[in-house]
Amino acid sequence: MKIIRTLPALFASFLGLIVAVPHLQAQLTWTGGTTNASDFSNYTGTLGTPPYDFIFDTATNTTGLTGSPGSANNLTFSGAGRPTYSFDEASLNLAGNITVTGSAAEITFGSNYAFILSNNSHSIDVGGANVEIWGPIAGGGSAGIAKYGYGYLTLGGYNSFSGGVKIHDGTLLLGSSSYYSSFWNGDGYTIIDYGPVGSSSSILKLDAGTTLGLAASGGSYSLSNNIGLCFTGLVNVDTGDGGDLTLNGTISGSSTLNVAGYGSLTLNGSNTYTGGTTVNSGAILNLGSDSNIDGSIISSPVGTGTLTLNGGSEIDNLTVGTITLANNIVLSGGYDNYAHVEEESADFKLTGQITGMGGIDWCTTSILTLTNANNTFSGGIDMREGMLLLGASSIGTPGNATAGPVGTGGIIMYGDSTLGVAPLAGSITLHNNIQINSDTEFPAYFDASNGNLTLLGGISGTGVLQITGTGAVTLTGNNTFSGDL
Repeated sequence: MKIIRTLPALFASFLGLIVAVPHLQAQLTWTGGTTNASDFSNYTGTLGTPPYDFIFDTATNTTGLTGSPGSANNLTFSGAGRPTYSFDEASLNLAGNITVTGSAAEITFGSNYAFILSNNSHSIDVGGANVEIWGPIAGGGSAGIAKYGYGYLTLGGYNSFSGGVKIHDGTLLLGSSSYYSSFWNGDGYTIIDYGPVGSSSSILKLDAGTTLGLAASGGSYSLSNNIGLCFTGLVNVDTGDGGDLTLNGTISGSSTLNVAGYGSLTLNGSNTYTGGTTVNSGAILNLGSDSNIDGSIISSPVGTGTLTLNGGSEIDNLTVGTITLANNIVLSGGYDNYAHVEEESADFKLTGQITGMGGIDWCTTSILTLTNANNTFSGGIDMREGMLLLGASSIGTPGNATAGPVGTGGIIMYGDSTLGVAPLAGSITLHNNIQINSDTEFPAYFDASNGNLTLLGGISGTGVLQITGTGAVTLTGNNTFSGDL
């Protein structure tokens, strides 16, 4: 290594004087030779007072590096030709930041590469690259990470820092799950608390326009940290191709949570974010809690805003009982006009107003209760099985509902499906048309167990229709049903 001493230090040495010399951060540039990153002969630059700035600037791939210089101020990666860098095994105390400049393509720190962060926030600017950190990241006090750049940052280690992660740009990919445990060691309790974005007290903040995703296609991950949705706009959660992500912490903020991908997102927290939730075609949203209401919505799994279900999306209930959701819902329709419900234990009671051009495709033996008399969605309801309970009457003329619990569209009832009255709803009148598509083995049912049911719309179709319950079912519409009653 070529070592250069600064001129002020030379003059001080020559004069025999004790002089306070301004600190100049030493920069060392990787030149290679071996794969040992702890060997200073593989660098050129000016030695000074550590920690040093380390620069990796090569035109070819530099992979399989082992060891580390022990401590570093900043790490910078660049190089023409989109080189990749990989570090396999080491431990590094990081005082500053990680920055990708130029056209570097990918920087990977393997599962045996550990970072120890100093007590402050550290920026990781990925530029347009993919930076993967699979090893553990530790750090005390306010040690945390701020991500910049439109590329990808993967956090896949058992990370224990508590200063939080802030995503300003681009995408954060999760490569591990939160874990918390405590056990008695004879002298006291030992607590194990880690996760991809740090310990359970670490907060994940996502700026509008950023994306939270999964590192492995089809992977399953859970996160216990609280999450903040910053500014106004869309924060994307992308589950990729068949992935599963469970968010157990509280989600707050003002952005819209935009659910994408072809996997499932589970929201278990009492969330307060106000920007609403959009579930796109192919995505599944699982809900794990009720709305908390005190005059207005205080919290719910989808925050306090509107839930938008695009055509081809799916919403399910993963709890044992009924989930009551008070949020307004928009069924936006699309190529697949329906929002689907398929989980077998997915009882839902929807009390908010439901609007839009789409419909509901109920594909489960569970119970759907609709109580809002002001629903105007026009796509109708397909009851492939299960039970539809009405908690309000509709308004309009026979066969032409202008508002009501099932909106303005019709109801299609397949075998083993039931239309009935919700408990304590009293007598219900419905103006919507109903089509029966059942058979002898699996009839469709009109049920008056909880109250009288008057159907003013036309009933069409074929199959078998049965009346159950102790109340009265009154049919007054222009009915063309040709099956057995």
